Amino acid sequence: WMQRRSDKVSAHDAVGALLDLIDTKGGKLKGSKVVTELENVKPEYRSIIDACGGPKKFCATHQELEFITEFGSDGFVQRRSVEVSHQDVVDALLELVDKSSGKL
Repeated sequence: WMQRRSDKVSAHDAVGALLDLIDTKGGKLKGSKVVTELENVKPEYRSIIDACGGPKKFCATHQELEFITEFGSDGFVQRRSVEVSHQDVVDALLELVDKSSGKL
């Protein structure tokens, strides 16, 4: 006896689909287009976004996404940029020096 796998979608699926859309749209997607574009991919994504309270709140709950608000526009969604601290740079540089027998 075999049971068919459920075609349920998760928030993780919606994040992946949104990241794919962002990549195909040149790195960002208008805030007003998020739900419509995701719904075109899979209609079930609308309920996931709505359950979070909309695109802005959905992005706030997923570290891969960032909703940018701009005055006079509906904003846009992009991949969250990874912040690198000065200490991260120093640590990476020291690691390179160590791997190179103390010299670069």
